[in-house]
Amino acid sequence: MLADEVLISVIDALPSLVMVLNAQRQILTVNTRLLESLGVSDPLQLIGQRPGEAVGCQHANDGADGCGSGVACSVCGAVSAVLSCQRTGVKAINETRLTIGSGTGQALDLEVTAAPIAIAGHRFVLVAMRDIAGDKRRQALERLFFHDVLNTAGGINGLARLLPTATPETAAEYHSLLVQTTDQLVEEITAQRTLLAAESGDLVVRPEEVASGPLLRQIRSLFAGHNVAEGRHLTLGPVLETTVLTDPSLLRRVLINLVKTALEATAPGGTVTLASAQADGAIIFTVHNPGMIPSAVQLQLFARSFSTKGAGRGLGTWSVKLLGEAYLHGKVSFTSTAEAGTTMRYALPIG
Repeated sequence: MLADEVLISVIDALPSLVMVLNAQRQILTVNTRLLESLGVSDPLQLIGQRPGEAVGCQHANDGADGCGSGVACSVCGAVSAVLSCQRTGVKAINETRLTIGSGTGQALDLEVTAAPIAIAGHRFVLVAMRDIAGDKRRQALERLFFHDVLNTAGGINGLARLLPTATPETAAEYHSLLVQTTDQLVEEITAQRTLLAAESGDLVVRPEEVASGPLLRQIRSLFAGHNVAEGRHLTLGPVLETTVLTDPSLLRRVLINLVKTALEATAPGGTVTLASAQADGAIIFTVHNPGMIPSAVQLQLFARSFSTKGAGRGLGTWSVKLLGEAYLHGKVSFTSTAEAGTTMRYALPIG
């Protein structure tokens, strides 16, 4: 049909990744840009699949009816946009975060536009997806460097101005605070550099024997003067004294981000507990806080750029997943209930 030829020509001219769906949200046709992005030469390979199945979303087969029927799909922006368009007949635009593949867990930040189209009296949905990962990363960098890092640098500046007026009694205290604050600044900059290298595939893992007990005590000391721990308590539970062959800086980064996330989720006066134990040939690091993670948040906890703290945040838990699993080959998990609170676990094979 001429309408089909015109439609294919139009969607091929669009710069976005485009697919056309039927009433069952199955793919009828796609544009060349989408085929190239997926590394598919024959479009017939995608016909009849749903969007998540076509792009390899890790939740595509969670539900009994495939893409769109799993628990995680309830918070998927792509599914929401398509269903809204089908229900109202009006264009819908949402952002979504897809994690594709079970090995590397590559994250995609997409803007999804679902628009109704009619061909020969039949209604379909045209779905256009635009990569907004660059925008999200830029927002995160602005948040980290223009807010968090500047706040820390401001603290250093304030302490430096106090030093000339310090008495012998206060000089030692100012010096200690200055060292703690500069350590915090270096930690924040190093964390961002590590994450960028990991996402680009340039991060090099340098394994060596790491003593678990001293590492946990070092992390506890780091947060003693950290602003995120102000008014909160970070304690050590049972600590396994052993060694593990891993990259010490990356393991330290994983555990720091777990502790920081727990402290941020803890009300003033609350306690976060850092501990470790051994099970099934692995050392299990745990971070517990008394609060419960809302169910909608649990479904997106490890997605890049997802955060309950505002735009441009959300890199902490994503970096735990990326560094801890893709690079160190451990396993991140959590449990969260109103009765028991939230326990984040990181299991790292020993030997």
